[in-house]
This record gives sequence, C-alpha cells and structure tokens, in this order.
Amino acid sequence: MLTWIILGLAAWVWLAVLTRAVLARDVRGDVLSGLAMLAIDGYVRLVHGLRCERRELVDLAAAAVKRGEPVIVVSNHASGVDPILIQACCPFFIRWMMMREMMTPLLQPVWDWLEIIPVERNGRDTLAVRTALRHLESGGVLGIFAEGGIERPYGVLMPFEPGVGLLVHKARARVLLAVVIGAPDASTAYAAVVTPSDSRVRFVELREARESAGAARPTEIARSLEESARRALAEV
Repeated sequence: MLTWIILGLAAWVWLAVLTRAVLARDVRGDVLSGLAMLAIDGYVRLVHGLRCERRELVDLAAAAVKRGEPVIVVSNHASGVDPILIQACCPFFIRWMMMREMMTPLLQPVWDWLEIIPVERNGRDTLAVRTALRHLESGGVLGIFAEGGIERPYGVLMPFEPGVGLLVHKARARVLLAVVIGAPDASTAYAAVVTPSDSRVRFVELREARESAGAARPTEIARSLEESARRALAEV
C-alpha cells in the first residue's frame, strides 16, 4: 500500500510540474500549444543550440501584447528553420506570413493550425494584406520575413520588400526587429530543420507605434528597418 501511495504522490507531483510547464509556455490559450512549445524548446536547444539575445526587447513587446496592442515581428530570412527559432524566443504567438509556393499541401493541416497567412509572390495579394491588418487590429502579433524569401547567397541580406513598410505604416503597430544568425545553410526547409547549428536570434530594436505612424512612406520604413538589420549583422 505504501508503495502505491508513494507512486501516486510522485505521479501527482510530475503532473503538477508538467502542467505548470505547459501553462508557462502556452502562447495560444490551449494545452496543445503549450506542449508544442515545450517540444520546440527542447528541439532548438538540442539541435540548434539556440541563444536569444536582448530578451529585454521581447519583454517590452510582450507587455504591449498583454495590453492588446499590435506588434509586427520583422526579421531577415537566413534559413527554413527561422520561424521556429524566433517563436522559441517569444512568449506570445506569432502569426507568420508565408509565400504560398513554400506551403507544401501535405502539411496543410499544420499551416491551418498555425494560422499561416499565404502570400502570392506577384506582390499584389490584397487578401493577405487585409487578413494581416485584421489580425493586427485585433491586437495580434504578425511575423514577416522582410526580404520576401530565404537569403541567397547564404548570409547576404537582401533588400527589404516595400510591402513590409506598407503593413507597418497602415497598422500603426510596434515593430520588433530581429536578425537570425548562424542558422543552417540548407537547400530545403526539411534539411534546415534536421541540420545541427549554432543559431542566435538577436533582437535589434522595438519601434514604438508612434514611430510607425509617422509621415515616412512605406518604402522609407522598409529601408530604415533594412539599414538597422544590416548594422546588427555587421556587428556579428
């Protein structure tokens, strides 16, 4: 009998610890998200040795999210694993925009669960823009890879797309700028996921909403963010 009591208490303690861990990493208000984030935490540490730099900027963004204020996460795109790395550094759910051509139909249930916003490469996808703006208006967090695709050649920052500036300007949202460093140089997203690396996500700055709502044109906003990202990468 004593053995069963001890086992029962041990199971209760284990369940309590697991529940607390799940709740601590729950970014969407459901248990599955918490479990997924725990799995991601282990994965990015074991496979990619992930380091998140300047977390104080993330904390400021998280405080804004808790107040129901919109935030746009803008980053370079070094590798197919980038969205996982950035999400692992953030305590809030990031809804990513993604080129439709990169969305393998076999993984459609995953894209749906992650609420990915598909974007057409022709640059005239008004539906994607409207969907993104509605998400921001509801106080959500939007993720954008500002170059419009994965950097090629590897490690060379490409110009930021003007559409990034347009979304920032229209949404009047805070902008959390990040750069991904050391992610796998892989030819496919799958290869990037399984290739070990020494990855870092460095958060560069958090621009206040009033800066995004200024008189600057969308092209100027995109160029300013690009220049900040270039400076951050040059410091590596």
